[in-house]
Amino acid sequence: MSRLVPLAMMVLILALSATTVWAIPAQWTETWEGYTNGVTPYDSWELQAGSWGGIFTPGLDSNKCYSVNQGQTSRIRKAVHLDDHTHIVLQGWLFDSGGLNNSMLGLAGDTTADDNCMIRIGATGAANYQIQYFDGLQSPSVITVDTGLPVEQGWHFVRLDISFTPNFLNIWNVKWRVWNAARTVEKSGEFGWWFAKADSNWVTVGSPVATPGAVAWDGIQVGSITDVGPPPPIQGDLTPPTIVSVTSSPPHVSRGGPVTVTVVATDNVAVTSVTADSTPLGYAGANTWTGVIPARSAPGTHTIPVVVRDASNNESTDSSATYVTDRTVGVPVRSLVAGGAVNDAAGIFTFRTWGIITSKGYDYFYLSDGSGPAVKVHCPYHNQWAGTRIQVTGTWNPTASPAQLETTYDGLKELL
Repeated sequence: MSRLVPLAMMVLILALSATTVWAIPAQWTETWEGYTNGVTPYDSWELQAGSWGGIFTPGLDSNKCYSVNQGQTSRIRKAVHLDDHTHIVLQGWLFDSGGLNNSMLGLAGDTTADDNCMIRIGATGAANYQIQYFDGLQSPSVITVDTGLPVEQGWHFVRLDISFTPNFLNIWNVKWRVWNAARTVEKSGEFGWWFAKADSNWVTVGSPVATPGAVAWDGIQVGSITDVGPPPPIQGDLTPPTIVSVTSSPPHVSRGGPVTVTVVATDNVAVTSVTADSTPLGYAGANTWTGVIPARSAPGTHTIPVVVRDASNNESTDSSATYVTDRTVGVPVRSLVAGGAVNDAAGIFTFRTWGIITSKGYDYFYLSDGSGPAVKVHCPYHNQWAGTRIQVTGTWNPTASPAQLETTYDGLKELL
């Protein structure tokens, strides 16, 4: 019996050891969705340096994330068993508030709180995002790879593919990639690395150095290429343009008459097209697009559907601007000058009249048909001359002094 007891104990110890090793997952995904807002990560997450951050909303795509405040030091870790993988993937999404912040996603060996990561990617307090790794065959100090992607505010996708093809130096290949916040630019590269896979048993998130600005992590995945899958394609810009304002003039117009539409719009990358009622508008500078659309035929109030698009075909719409299509009534000049019924009909009808220009200024001219006094026509930049025979279609403004027919250049038609 004395020999059997030690043997039984040894079998039990080996079984427990095996259970401990294999209880560590070979892959996992962390989206933080199972946590309550405001709590610190629990389960198998451990605090390695500094203090805990917390789970907050919004994270990536308005979901939850692990967030670290400005001025805070925080690095947490979670175990992973990678011994059976020959192609390891580590990826996640970093939110950077902008500035020279500190927060990285990495693989680590020992459990101390010092600078123990074997490889990591993210924000290092430099102007560009970086990869840092340790390789005893190359250098006793940390080796830094500059991704060339400038630090900016927003969510950034980062990924490391660490794969092995048998070679006499046992060198692994590291392929890295990182996206800008607009998801329009991907920087990538690769390098050889002497990787002690058996010693890499932790995923680390954060930094043992305080971050000047707030940072957050979401959508962290680690495992084999089969577990995580291939790199996603660059998603492109997902942010639609912002429509600042839409204006139109005149408020009343005849059927088919000109309506000038002006749109002010911005985009995180660039606005590439603006249409109003399906008519393309031209760029006038200072984020402003303008053009002329024909008024709809049916009498009444009409909305102007505006569509703004960017280079990634994101679009924003607006239908706040309106105009009124009035019925058009032909009247002699003397009826306009007399007012009366014409004044009562202002805002209900547009008016059309004919005559000869008797005098002019840069934004007006006087029109006579020989039936009585001339009527004033307000038309900025009309480019007309005295003596020209012309047809004018516009709206009557009885409150101006003197009362006047208001139109635009498109409301004028020279007569032979």
